[in-house]
Amino acid sequence: MTSLSPDRSPSERAYNHALERLVLPAGDLALRTEFIKELRRWRQVQRLSAPELANGQRAGLERLLRHASTEVPHYRDLRTTGSDDPYAWLRQFPILTKSHLRSEADRLITLGARNLVKIASSGSSGVQSVVWSTPREQSRSLAIQTLWWEWAGYRLGDRLLQTGITPDRGVVKLLKDRLLRTTYVVAFGLTDAEMADILEGGRQRPWRFLGGYASSLAALARVASTQEIGVSGVEAAISWGDKLYPRHRKLIGDHLGASVFDTYGASEGLMIAAQRTPTSPYYVMSPHVVVELLDEDDQPVAPGDLGRVIVTRLDGFSMPLIRFRLGDLAVAPETPLTVGGGPAFPQLERIIGRETDVIISPEGRTLTVHTFTGVFEHVESIEQFSVLPTQAGLVIEYIVGAGFDPSTLDEVGAALCRAVGEHLAITWRQVSHISDSPSGKPQIIRPVADDS
Repeated sequence: MTSLSPDRSPSERAYNHALERLVLPAGDLALRTEFIKELRRWRQVQRLSAPELANGQRAGLERLLRHASTEVPHYRDLRTTGSDDPYAWLRQFPILTKSHLRSEADRLITLGARNLVKIASSGSSGVQSVVWSTPREQSRSLAIQTLWWEWAGYRLGDRLLQTGITPDRGVVKLLKDRLLRTTYVVAFGLTDAEMADILEGGRQRPWRFLGGYASSLAALARVASTQEIGVSGVEAAISWGDKLYPRHRKLIGDHLGASVFDTYGASEGLMIAAQRTPTSPYYVMSPHVVVELLDEDDQPVAPGDLGRVIVTRLDGFSMPLIRFRLGDLAVAPETPLTVGGGPAFPQLERIIGRETDVIISPEGRTLTVHTFTGVFEHVESIEQFSVLPTQAGLVIEYIVGAGFDPSTLDEVGAALCRAVGEHLAITWRQVSHISDSPSGKPQIIRPVADDS
């Protein structure tokens, strides 16, 4: 294990050590996961040379493609010809979209796969997707995320404030939060007074780290500033879930006293890339994923050019994701940046996503894309939606799916009002198509609409 920061007390060091050596291994045994084993493996992987990483990715890709071409109906029916070069073989596979995850769900699962767990995306793009995975595969993703946190200085058991969109934690997650000394709060839909209460609680029992949606951490920083709530003792903030903008980074740094480390993943179990320092490039987890940057004709772009992000997961065999289109744009550096002591992973220079638009409710609450996805993710009969703020309220466009009943709209409207904590004037508009944003992603919160 990486050495602990010198300012940790003996009791804190002992707690960190006990969690990793005793408590969490016991949890892995009980839950049939491999979190600690994978975390220790990734601590070694980050020390590999560029040739070693390249060889590992190549072997992992060949193994995945052979598995998918023989054991997964969707890919088997493609009848790809194979190749001595796994990257040439990969290019024979078509792009996989979130719509395919809905229409081809059963045929994308490995024949005979057992004990699968459902992973539903947050739906932040307006299209919810479902991926099936084993607990062991999930623990691999969690181990990579924890490695990223360790790059920011975090150690298992450090006090952490985490923002998220699943307030109903369940027994296992509640126990995990307690053991890991994590304070979990709702990321969105909070009033300034509620956020002030959270910050005041942190003054009583200071957090060492902050983690969660960039826009939610920035909202806490804004309240800390406007209400002059001093926050101290925070070493770093780790951002995930939505795009980190320079103004977010500045707000968090100025008013929460935290250096910000950004990460890039997808809720389908993809841990793609992360910063090792607040100013470093994004390091791509090449033994875990292959990242392609393609143009509009699905051809590779040159380093330095903007490309559409296409990801293949190498260690998810239950439901392989091969050439999965996320809808994001990114740029690889023309020349990889040399950072002292940095790992030899491939790099991304910039990750471009659509900005998380904000709506201010009639009573002053901040509503973002996640306010809406937290409700719609439980409504399977609405395939896609978008929100258009108007002077009179909200117009919500929606595309219906199988089993839709008009009464669903009343239920969703009531659920949104409960989630926000106030009445929302909602006009529903059924449509057959919702336009993408300029970045290529389906867009949830769209520009202010005319009432006409």
